[in-house]
Amino acid sequence: MKKILKGALSVLLTVALTVPVFCMVSSAKEAPTVKIPVTITLTGSKPSAAETLTVVMTPEDAASPMPEGTVDGIYKLATTGAGNYEMAPMTFNKVGIHDYTIRQEAGSHKRGTYDARIYDMTVFVTNKETGGLETTVVMHLDGVEAKPGKVEFTNSYKSSGGGGGDSGGSPSGSGGNPGGGPGTTIENSDVPTTTILPFDVPLALPQTGTLWWLVPVLAIAGLVMFFVGMIKKRQNHENEGN
Repeated sequence: MKKILKGALSVLLTVALTVPVFCMVSSAKEAPTVKIPVTITLTGSKPSAAETLTVVMTPEDAASPMPEGTVDGIYKLATTGAGNYEMAPMTFNKVGIHDYTIRQEAGSHKRGTYDARIYDMTVFVTNKETGGLETTVVMHLDGVEAKPGKVEFTNSYKSSGGGGGDSGGSPSGSGGNPGGGPGTTIENSDVPTTTILPFDVPLALPQTGTLWWLVPVLAIAGLVMFFVGMIKKRQNHENEGN
């Protein structure tokens, strides 16, 4: 009989010790997580290469839960261009109130104007009536409650301006004279030269091939002049003899 009582007591102790363990495991599995969505909006003349912008979350109390990837108590989310992003999850395993600030680091683009607003976020961790924990996220921006659990940053870019206009050079062409048309260059050897003479002479002598008809004319004229001279000479001799 004693052996039976010892065995029953042993079973009861085992059950008593085992139940709390199962309760602890169940509670751990029900620990809620919070993931904060982030929206980046870009306006204006957006750069051709998307700029990487960083959203920073800092806890008010260093003991508050933080997302995986937190370094030196600060969590950073890198975003590239406009879109919807999400911070890594935070796990809350006990009742409490946790305060955080969320901001965006300014970019470096020379035409960019960056949203410098700071969000104040509070996470309330409470017990559920049915057991376990539940969280409530409250977001404030400039003292006014923002959209539930959502962070938005709007960045704008100024226009890059117009083109640079003409790139220099004369209006008539690139390197040419005004009358020569675009790109036309007149070399010195091609420029006509005018010489003013004291009397009228042909500026250019006839070519050799164009004088063939002058040869007989000049020959006949020479013969006529020769015979005329001979006749005059003879007449002069006769007059002297008389």
